[in-house]
Amino acid sequence: MIENLIKKFGKEAVDDGHCIIHFDENAKTFREMFQRYALYDTVIEIGTNRGITAALLSCYAKRVITIDIELNDWCFKFWKYLKRDNISYFVYKPEDIYSYLENETFDFAFIDGDHTGNFPRNDFEAVKKCGKVLFHDYFLDKRFPAVNEVINSLEGHLWIKEPYVLWRAE
Repeated sequence: MIENLIKKFGKEAVDDGHCIIHFDENAKTFREMFQRYALYDTVIEIGTNRGITAALLSCYAKRVITIDIELNDWCFKFWKYLKRDNISYFVYKPEDIYSYLENETFDFAFIDGDHTGNFPRNDFEAVKKCGKVLFHDYFLDKRFPAVNEVINSLEGHLWIKEPYVLWRAE
């Protein structure tokens, strides 16, 4: 599978520059945390990038809504190749993402958007209503201070396994 993805889409299909996406120990942690609650109806992803995580999420959800601030056409080719037809991709200005999410119903959220300023806090506030949120890029060395600040302030159940944190409301 990995070899076929690399042949079809190049190394960037599986390597984002800091880890081999979804095929290494990092991915094992992601799947372990995400699968904890079985199959989902609708999952929200904030931060599409190349759409690799959306493809993985789509294996465990009836519907994935992935949102980003920039369009990446590469995602569509990748999802088509994987035969993932349950992904909806939206591009919004940052200020419009939150109003969109107010009217959306979902039962799980994955946050991997902008890691700076108020974005991690605003992302969380917009999706916490679902009661289960998986964060990416939480590191004890605080390389993304805004992400750490949000997670360290949360109440509820936290399962921390770098670089992921699964939050569940009480």
